[in-house]
Amino acid sequence: IEREALALWVALGLFLTGSTPGQWMMRTVLRRPGDLPVSKLRGLVRFALQHGWLAFASFAVAGVYRSESTTLVLGAAVGAGLGLIVGVLGSAAAFFTTKRRTLVDILSGTEVLVDVR
Repeated sequence: IEREALALWVALGLFLTGSTPGQWMMRTVLRRPGDLPVSKLRGLVRFALQHGWLAFASFAVAGVYRSESTTLVLGAAVGAGLGLIVGVLGSAAAFFTTKRRTLVDILSGTEVLVDVR
């Protein structure tokens, strides 16, 4: 139920404020290059790329504790590892891009800007 609550929290934030709740609290906005608005679907895709690895990690840990088949646990662990590379380690791309965009921003076609309005 925690995953569903987190997804609902983010979706409501995107629909009501145009930002995820964390971005709203930090006074940043999610935009497309050129300061264009971001569709709700694009915002959800960005969220899934950034945090989707957590679902695979929780499946892997739950599989270990439930003594699931090795293939299932290994598959979930590989999914978590790949998502971790994109979502977390992809943040290092900000050091090498001119607009400081992360790999998640590049893949989803977004950028995070400070809201000065």
